[in-house]
Amino acid sequence: MFDGQVALLTCLIHRISRELNPNPSDRVLESMFRNQKTLMLASVFGLMLALMSARRGSTGHQVPDATPATLGAYDGAVQLDLERATLSGQWRVRESDTTTDSTVLLLNGGLTVDTVHGLWVASHATRVERGLTQLTVQWKSGAPRDQRIVHLATHGALQLGEDRINSLSVAWTELGLDSFWYPVFADFAHDVTGTVRVTIPRSANGARMALRASGALTQRGDTVVITNHRPLPDFAFVAAPVLSSSTRETGSGKSRARVSVHHVNATDADVQRYLETTSRCTAWLNARYGVREPIADAGIVLAPRTGPGYARAGYIVISAGELSRVDTMPNAALRADVARSQFICHELAHYWSTGAVSNGPENWLNEGFAEFVSMRAVRALHGDSVYTATLARYTQLSAKQPPVWRADIVSRPNAMVAYRKAPVLLDSLARRVGETDIERILTQFLAMPAPRTTPKMLAIVEAVAGRETREWFETALGR
Repeated sequence: MFDGQVALLTCLIHRISRELNPNPSDRVLESMFRNQKTLMLASVFGLMLALMSARRGSTGHQVPDATPATLGAYDGAVQLDLERATLSGQWRVRESDTTTDSTVLLLNGGLTVDTVHGLWVASHATRVERGLTQLTVQWKSGAPRDQRIVHLATHGALQLGEDRINSLSVAWTELGLDSFWYPVFADFAHDVTGTVRVTIPRSANGARMALRASGALTQRGDTVVITNHRPLPDFAFVAAPVLSSSTRETGSGKSRARVSVHHVNATDADVQRYLETTSRCTAWLNARYGVREPIADAGIVLAPRTGPGYARAGYIVISAGELSRVDTMPNAALRADVARSQFICHELAHYWSTGAVSNGPENWLNEGFAEFVSMRAVRALHGDSVYTATLARYTQLSAKQPPVWRADIVSRPNAMVAYRKAPVLLDSLARRVGETDIERILTQFLAMPAPRTTPKMLAIVEAVAGRETREWFETALGR
């Protein structure tokens, strides 16, 4: 199932929302294709391939010319009407360091583009294709690379899937990248920075809506300002009339962190379980990999819905009750506890395990290292038997998978390779070099500046463990 376009679709789905279901059972990798949201994302994927093909003259399977340094800088003002489920927005979007003569932006198919202008905009065209509004901006000849700025205004009713992972209502609003509520670069390779001012009308009793977001939040009357100080995949936020919060501090010194759980109607017992798991994961990870840049704030949102979860740095959204469907541990309480730890530790590990081009062959660095670090954290929290059982399952699942990486591979590794085979090989490396050296390798890799590549990672292996080990590991990756 994970070959050809289906494998690439799996990977794009994770890029769009980082939505590998928290259920550790690998059956989720197949069930992801059975809901309406996946059908919408399949259309998105088809559109992305068509755009890539048109701009590169390829079949669409080659890697776009993009690196994690490719940014979209945003300044936006959005007004939400929750009663009518409509949105209107004004946007100023700048694409950094672009060398193309046009820029393609995607918006939700329910949004109409009212105006488009800019000093260096030569022309523009819009069309609705496969459920998305596609805006193509043509730049004037000689447009400076750092001045390609487009201003646009939009309005409309968002077309959203029935699974509620994206929703716009008085009771619960949740918007992220795959709802296309803001202009998204069509190559899906741009991280975004900047500010969005979101105005939401007060609830029926006159109370302001409570928000949590992937970026920093400030309140100005009925307007909430979301700011991405660091590059993130999108602007993601949730809002509800009442959003309860519980917090605690974990760690000490520079590794001290604030951990919080935000929810609508979760039980006190569930809130405490998530606080405990997040605190333990954060403390364990910060103690090892947070010397230079520790996680200072880890926020968990328990969404009142079903469906997958996702994360943006220290902002993690989990479907309430989704982490109980695990069948690999001997009792239900341990199953749920391990499931929480696996998902939360993996997503928190992405605070450092990032920086490789996410839509190309290097993505295994992002996901494989995050999963391997998560496995080691779960071993520390729950014991060797859990680690051994997970490793055995991953080994079995990865037995017939294609190579993790070779210099001649240009496609993105499928989900089984990135999430299962890669951590198995990292475990083999750990057993070969020992605990001291594997920690040195992990620490140096997770501190590596972007863009991260496999050759750079292999250079770390060689510096720590010698040329022979580097050659052995490179061969293992290519099998």
